[in-house]
Amino acid sequence: MARQPGRSEYLGRPVSDDLRATLALAPEGLFESVSLDGVPTIGYYSTSGLGWTYVSAMPREQYAGVLPDAARRVGLGALLLLGLGLLGARQVAGGIVRAVQTLEAVAAGLRAGLPPRSERTGIVECDEVARALAEAAEEVRQHRSGLEDQVAQAVERTRLAEQRASQSRRVEALGRLTGGVAHDFNNLLGVIGNSAQLMLRHPSAAQLQCPCRHCCIRWSWAAG
Repeated sequence: MARQPGRSEYLGRPVSDDLRATLALAPEGLFESVSLDGVPTIGYYSTSGLGWTYVSAMPREQYAGVLPDAARRVGLGALLLLGLGLLGARQVAGGIVRAVQTLEAVAAGLRAGLPPRSERTGIVECDEVARALAEAAEEVRQHRSGLEDQVAQAVERTRLAEQRASQSRRVEALGRLTGGVAHDFNNLLGVIGNSAQLMLRHPSAAQLQCPCRHCCIRWSWAAG
């Protein structure tokens, strides 16, 4: 048995009546009482299987001073942890919001046709998404540029083909016109030549012999 203060001064003395009544209520529990030297105390008791009861108590004044201080420390620690948690959560949430806003800006730039850009968001996954968007946009831009070049080349080839076809049609039309004129002119020369020959054979056209003969010579030269 130990007691502080007082040591062995109260050895062998029975406990107070109120403490004895409390011990009879349950095999263990908390209690409030007054010590043999008249000090209000608070403590805990436990009864073993052999019937021995162990009592541990301390002055209520010291307990009241210790508990609020400990509770205050625990409360301050909890508040500190809560504040740190809120600060960390705010920073994480802010990073996520900034990352999402960056991705939205990249997507808006791609929709507007701006050059692709890969920006760092501070989040690995979002950085990978932004980089993938930029790479996809660059591939689309290159593919579109290639298609535009192919379309331009096809349009140029079509224009040249149409020019050649138009020139061929003009040459063909000119050839047909020239052939028609030559044919009509040959027909006219034939009529003139035949008429001149008939006039040369007519006996009453002596005065026309010379002009008709010259006409026949020219007709033969043109026809030959």
